[in-house]
Amino acid sequence: MKLRPTLPSRPKLSHEETDRLSTGNISDFDIYNELPMPANTVEVVLHNGFRLTSGVRVITDDPVNKPLALMLLGTEAFEIDLSEPGAVTGLDRGFVSISEKILGVLEVVHPKPELLVVGLGKKSRLLTPDTRKIITSLGIQIELSTTVCTGLLCSL
Repeated sequence: MKLRPTLPSRPKLSHEETDRLSTGNISDFDIYNELPMPANTVEVVLHNGFRLTSGVRVITDDPVNKPLALMLLGTEAFEIDLSEPGAVTGLDRGFVSISEKILGVLEVVHPKPELLVVGLGKKSRLLTPDTRKIITSLGIQIELSTTVCTGLLCSL
């Protein structure tokens, strides 16, 4: 003997609802459609920076010697200059270290972000254990990716 739970029957759809569902218009299922778009969403990852949906551009003339970082916190966007000596090291080796001075902003922001999404250029790279320890000691999780993939994550 098989036991099956009794499921309530679904109400019949009207002719109009059936027609709408059969057309396959996926925008009918967009639950975020009516919400306002955040002002600091990454719209485009450029070869030398970012463009936000607000129209703000964060760009550098020399990405190799004067790298920049974009930090999105709540409704604000911050440009961080990484060209100081020792700010970021190891981009050429694959194990990247970010100085405590740069990461210090995470100690003072409120509320603390739950997740730090880090894009480290065109290639896949890893953060050094010391850098990871600084970030995780603040109770922040880390997501690593290439810059383009990170930009796409920040546009969700």
